[in-house]
Amino acid sequence: MSEQIKKAFRASLSFAKSAYTSEMPGSEMVAALKRLGWSQAELGRRLGVKASSVTRWAQTEAPGYVVEYLRVMELARQILEKPEP
Repeated sequence: MSEQIKKAFRASLSFAKSAYTSEMPGSEMVAALKRLGWSQAELGRRLGVKASSVTRWAQTEAPGYVVEYLRVMELARQILEKPEP
């Protein structure tokens, strides 16, 4: 296993510790979706939740598990886009 993958795994574990306690303002969730190139509908599909839930989070706050999911997905994208030396 490469060092990048090990580092990403350790980082995801540390994020998981706070996954159910930290929330994310809706505007930050929308910004994370833009960085990933996803729509709100795509997030709902991936999480198996109704579109109305995602819309509500975008207007208020996203729950901890959504915060964790978006962080891990952004980290994974960064790892996959970087070539190994």
